[in-house]
Amino acid sequence: MMKTISINLTDYQHGYLKRIARENRRKLADIIYMMIETGGTCLAYEQLDCRVRKLESEKTEADLAQHKLNSKLISDSYEGYESFWNLPEEKRKELGYRQVCLEHLSEDQYNKIFESIGDLVIDTSPLEEK
Repeated sequence: MMKTISINLTDYQHGYLKRIARENRRKLADIIYMMIETGGTCLAYEQLDCRVRKLESEKTEADLAQHKLNSKLISDSYEGYESFWNLPEEKRKELGYRQVCLEHLSEDQYNKIFESIGDLVIDTSPLEEK
């Protein structure tokens, strides 16, 4: 006889897990089974890729501004250097370049999401927020 286990998640947490499933071409239930099998780890570099595409709401103003600055720096010309990428790393930092990804969530970001799912064991108040 089969039994069902259900857990409550916020809309954002549920949506993130669905995005992992979509990115990995699996069903949501498959993702949950795999997480249980491995003790809840993301499996990022083993069986699943947890780097899902960012939603527009996940792109911060700071990231958008940095991306704009980076694009300008990359397109500018620099005397004595073939391109921006030929500049020493210290010089690129001095000019204000900082790596920012507008496409995928970072490892820190998805680890925080999984941590927030675990936090629901202790505090279910996020489930009550609308």
